[in-house]
Amino acid sequence: MRTMCGCTKNNNLQNPQGVILRRRCVCWYEPIRQVKRRCCNNELEGMSLQLINSCETIIPAGDQIIFDEIAFKNCDGMCCHKQNGTIEINRCGTYQIDWDIAVECCKKSGFARFGVEVNGEIVANAILPTTSGQLSGCALIQVDHLPAKVRLINDTGESVKLSGFSPAVNLRITTSS
Repeated sequence: MRTMCGCTKNNNLQNPQGVILRRRCVCWYEPIRQVKRRCCNNELEGMSLQLINSCETIIPAGDQIIFDEIAFKNCDGMCCHKQNGTIEINRCGTYQIDWDIAVECCKKSGFARFGVEVNGEIVANAILPTTSGQLSGCALIQVDHLPAKVRLINDTGESVKLSGFSPAVNLRITTSS
Protein backbone atom coordinates (compact mmCIF):
# COMPACT_ATOMS: atom_id res chain seq x y z
CA MET A 1 0.00 0.00 0.00
CA ARG A 2 1.36 3.40 -0.93
CA THR A 3 1.53 6.18 1.61
CA MET A 4 0.64 9.76 0.81
CA CYS A 5 4.04 11.08 1.72
CA GLY A 6 7.50 9.76 2.47
CA CYS A 7 7.05 9.34 6.25
CA THR A 8 8.44 6.22 7.91
CA LYS A 9 7.05 6.52 11.47
CA ASN A 10 4.32 3.96 12.35
CA ASN A 11 2.95 5.14 15.68
CA ASN A 12 -0.67 4.10 16.31
CA LEU A 13 -3.31 6.28 18.01
CA GLN A 14 -6.74 5.57 19.51
CA ASN A 15 -9.66 7.93 18.92
CA PRO A 16 -12.29 8.72 21.64
CA GLN A 17 -14.64 5.99 20.29
CA GLY A 18 -12.00 3.32 20.92
CA VAL A 19 -11.03 2.75 17.26
CA ILE A 20 -7.32 2.17 16.83
CA LEU A 21 -5.86 4.26 14.04
CA ARG A 22 -2.71 3.12 12.34
CA ARG A 23 -0.37 5.89 11.46
CA ARG A 24 0.69 5.47 7.88
CA CYS A 25 2.62 8.71 7.86
CA VAL A 26 2.67 12.01 9.74
CA CYS A 27 -0.32 13.35 7.85
CA TRP A 28 -2.63 10.36 7.17
CA TYR A 29 -4.41 7.74 9.35
CA GLU A 30 -6.59 4.75 8.46
CA PRO A 31 -8.71 2.53 10.77
CA ILE A 32 -7.33 -0.92 11.62
CA ARG A 33 -9.85 -3.69 11.05
CA GLN A 34 -10.36 -5.58 14.25
CA VAL A 35 -11.14 -9.25 13.70
CA LYS A 36 -13.29 -10.96 16.32
CA ARG A 37 -11.69 -14.24 17.28
CA ARG A 38 -13.60 -17.27 18.38
CA CYS A 39 -12.23 -19.30 21.23
CA CYS A 40 -14.12 -22.39 20.21
CA ASN A 41 -16.81 -23.56 17.84
CA ASN A 42 -19.55 -25.05 20.02
CA GLU A 43 -22.42 -25.36 17.60
CA LEU A 44 -25.17 -27.78 18.54
CA GLU A 45 -25.78 -30.43 15.88
CA GLY A 46 -28.25 -33.23 15.80
CA MET A 47 -31.29 -34.98 14.51
CA SER A 48 -34.90 -35.32 15.65
CA LEU A 49 -36.87 -38.43 14.68
CA GLN A 50 -40.56 -39.26 15.09
CA LEU A 51 -43.01 -42.10 14.69
CA ILE A 52 -46.01 -40.26 13.29
CA ASN A 53 -48.24 -42.99 11.83
CA SER A 54 -48.28 -45.39 14.77
CA CYS A 55 -51.96 -46.41 14.39
CA GLU A 56 -51.68 -48.11 17.78
CA THR A 57 -48.60 -50.07 16.74
CA ILE A 58 -47.59 -53.07 18.83
CA ILE A 59 -43.85 -53.33 19.48
CA PRO A 60 -42.86 -56.94 20.33
CA ALA A 61 -40.39 -57.59 23.16
CA GLY A 62 -36.82 -56.86 22.05
CA ASP A 63 -37.88 -55.10 18.84
CA GLN A 64 -36.82 -51.60 17.96
CA ILE A 65 -38.92 -48.61 17.01
CA ILE A 66 -38.79 -47.78 13.33
CA PHE A 67 -39.15 -44.04 12.79
CA ASP A 68 -41.11 -42.75 9.81
CA GLU A 69 -40.20 -39.06 9.96
CA ILE A 70 -37.00 -37.07 10.25
CA ALA A 71 -38.35 -33.88 11.81
CA PHE A 72 -35.01 -32.05 11.88
CA LYS A 73 -31.42 -32.75 10.90
CA ASN A 74 -28.41 -30.44 10.76
CA CYS A 75 -25.57 -32.94 11.08
CA ASP A 76 -23.76 -34.91 8.40
CA GLY A 77 -22.18 -37.23 10.98
CA MET A 78 -25.35 -39.26 11.62
CA CYS A 79 -28.21 -40.81 9.69
CA CYS A 80 -31.30 -42.94 10.28
CA HIS A 81 -32.03 -46.02 8.18
CA LYS A 82 -35.79 -45.96 7.60
CA GLN A 83 -35.90 -49.66 6.73
CA ASN A 84 -34.80 -50.86 10.17
CA GLY A 85 -34.86 -47.76 12.42
CA THR A 86 -31.14 -47.88 13.21
CA ILE A 87 -29.35 -44.59 13.75
CA GLU A 88 -25.76 -44.64 12.50
CA ILE A 89 -23.20 -42.25 14.00
CA ASN A 90 -20.13 -41.67 11.84
CA ARG A 91 -18.20 -39.16 13.94
CA CYS A 92 -16.54 -39.63 17.33
CA GLY A 93 -17.76 -37.51 20.22
CA THR A 94 -20.23 -37.25 23.07
CA TYR A 95 -23.92 -37.48 22.22
CA GLN A 96 -27.06 -36.84 24.23
CA ILE A 97 -30.14 -38.88 23.37
CA ASP A 98 -33.63 -37.99 24.66
CA TRP A 99 -36.81 -39.89 23.89
CA ASP A 100 -40.54 -39.72 24.62
CA ILE A 101 -42.98 -42.57 23.97
CA ALA A 102 -46.78 -42.52 24.33
CA VAL A 103 -47.66 -45.99 25.66
CA GLU A 104 -51.24 -47.25 25.45
CA CYS A 105 -51.05 -50.64 27.08
CA CYS A 106 -48.76 -53.28 28.57
CA LYS A 107 -51.06 -55.55 30.55
CA LYS A 108 -48.99 -58.48 31.81
CA SER A 109 -46.13 -56.72 33.55
CA GLY A 110 -47.98 -53.50 34.46
CA PHE A 111 -45.04 -51.33 33.33
CA ALA A 112 -43.21 -50.40 30.13
CA ARG A 113 -39.44 -50.14 29.66
CA PHE A 114 -37.67 -48.81 26.58
CA GLY A 115 -33.93 -48.45 26.24
CA VAL A 116 -31.22 -47.09 24.02
CA GLU A 117 -28.96 -49.76 22.60
CA VAL A 118 -25.52 -48.82 21.24
CA ASN A 119 -23.70 -51.47 19.21
CA GLY A 120 -25.81 -54.25 20.74
CA GLU A 121 -25.51 -53.13 24.39
CA ILE A 122 -28.28 -51.34 26.30
CA VAL A 123 -26.79 -48.17 27.80
CA ALA A 124 -29.91 -46.54 29.29
CA ASN A 125 -33.50 -47.49 30.15
CA ALA A 126 -36.63 -45.52 30.95
CA ILE A 127 -39.48 -47.14 32.85
CA LEU A 128 -43.15 -46.19 32.92
CA PRO A 129 -44.52 -47.67 36.16
CA THR A 130 -48.12 -47.88 34.91
CA THR A 131 -49.81 -49.62 32.00
CA SER A 132 -50.26 -46.43 29.93
CA GLY A 133 -48.94 -42.88 29.75
CA GLN A 134 -45.91 -40.88 28.62
CA LEU A 135 -42.50 -42.52 29.03
CA SER A 136 -39.41 -40.28 28.84
CA GLY A 137 -35.75 -41.13 28.99
CA CYS A 138 -32.28 -39.80 28.26
CA ALA A 139 -28.77 -41.10 27.75
CA LEU A 140 -25.33 -39.60 27.40
CA ILE A 141 -23.02 -41.74 25.26
CA GLN A 142 -19.39 -41.53 24.20
CA VAL A 143 -18.68 -42.72 20.66
CA ASP A 144 -15.08 -43.83 20.18
CA HIS A 145 -15.45 -46.58 17.55
CA LEU A 146 -17.10 -45.95 14.21
CA PRO A 147 -19.70 -46.51 13.01
CA ALA A 148 -21.86 -46.61 16.13
CA LYS A 149 -25.29 -48.20 15.69
CA VAL A 150 -28.00 -46.78 17.97
CA ARG A 151 -31.50 -48.25 18.40
CA LEU A 152 -34.49 -47.49 20.63
CA ILE A 153 -35.84 -50.89 21.72
CA ASN A 154 -38.69 -52.38 23.75
CA ASP A 155 -36.93 -53.80 26.81
CA THR A 156 -40.14 -54.63 28.71
CA GLY A 157 -40.08 -58.39 28.16
CA GLU A 158 -43.50 -58.35 26.50
CA SER A 159 -45.25 -56.59 23.63
CA VAL A 160 -46.16 -52.96 24.19
CA LYS A 161 -48.96 -51.15 22.38
CA LEU A 162 -48.15 -47.55 21.43
CA SER A 163 -50.75 -44.82 21.60
CA GLY A 164 -52.64 -43.67 18.54
CA PHE A 165 -51.58 -40.07 19.26
CA SER A 166 -49.30 -38.46 16.74
CA PRO A 167 -46.38 -38.47 17.15
CA ALA A 168 -46.29 -41.53 19.36
CA VAL A 169 -42.49 -41.50 19.63
CA ASN A 170 -39.92 -38.69 19.59
CA LEU A 171 -36.18 -39.16 19.72
CA ARG A 172 -33.58 -36.39 19.69
CA ILE A 173 -29.86 -36.96 19.41
CA THR A 174 -27.51 -33.99 19.77
CA THR A 175 -23.80 -33.22 19.97
CA SER A 176 -21.66 -30.10 19.94
CA SER A 177 -19.04 -29.74 17.28
